[in-house]
Amino acid sequence: MWRILLSVFFPLVAIVSFLVFSSDQGYVLIRVDHYDIETTVTAMIILLVTFFLFFFFITQFLKSIFNLRRRFIHRKALKQEKEALIKFLEGDFQKVETKLMSQIKQAENPIFNYLLAAMAAEKDSRHAHSDQYLAKAEQYIKQKFTGGKQAEKNRLTLNITRVRIQLSRGDIDLAQTGIYPLLKKAPEHPEVLRLAEKIFLQTKSYPSLLKILPVMRKMRLHPENEIQALEQKLHRSLPTSTTSGSKRRLKSD
Repeated sequence: MWRILLSVFFPLVAIVSFLVFSSDQGYVLIRVDHYDIETTVTAMIILLVTFFLFFFFITQFLKSIFNLRRRFIHRKALKQEKEALIKFLEGDFQKVETKLMSQIKQAENPIFNYLLAAMAAEKDSRHAHSDQYLAKAEQYIKQKFTGGKQAEKNRLTLNITRVRIQLSRGDIDLAQTGIYPLLKKAPEHPEVLRLAEKIFLQTKSYPSLLKILPVMRKMRLHPENEIQALEQKLHRSLPTSTTSGSKRRLKSD
C-alpha cells in the first residue's frame, strides 16, 4: 500500500510544483445543477491529493484496529490452548475440554483442539464426548481440506488418535482394523509403530509384528537388546502357535 501511495504522491507533487511556478495554472469548472465551482487545476490537484491522503490514512487506521483485534483474539486462543495443555498434564480433563472448546472458532488449528479434547474426554471415561470430538475433527477436515499433503497429515493425526483411544478402551478389534491402513500410509511413523506393537502383542499377531520389526529396529523404537529379545520371543512363539493351530484343525476334522 505504501508503494502505491509513493508511486502516486511524488508524480502529483511534481505536477503541482510545475503548475504553481507556471504562469498559467489552468482552469476547472464544475457545474452541479445550478451551482458552479470554479478553481484552478493546481487547487483541484491539491484537493484530490488531500482527499486521497485522508482516505489512505483512514483506511490504514481501520485496518490497524482490525488487525489489533484479530491479534488479541488469536493470542487469547493460544493462551487457552496452553492452559489446556497444562490442565491435561495435571489431569484436570474437564477443564481441558472447556478451554479448548471456548476458543474453537478462533483457534489456529481446530483439529488440535478437537483431538486433544477427545483424548481428555477419554481419560475422563466420557466415551460419547470423545467420539463426538473425533467426529467433529473428521468433519472439519472434510470441509476445509479437499486434498493435498495437509489433508493427509490431518487425517493421519486423526486416525492415530482414534486408534490410540480404541486401544485404551480395550476395543482391540477396532484398533487392529485401524492400524493396518496406518502402517500402509506411514510405515515409519514412531507412534504408528508403537501402537502396532501393542496391538499385535495383545492379539498375538506375531507374524505381523515380525514384519514390522526391521522398521522398528531402523527407527530405533527400542534399544537393540530389547529388539533382539522381542525378536527371539516372537520366533519361539511362532512354532507353538502354528502347532497348536494345526492340532485344533486336526481335531475338528
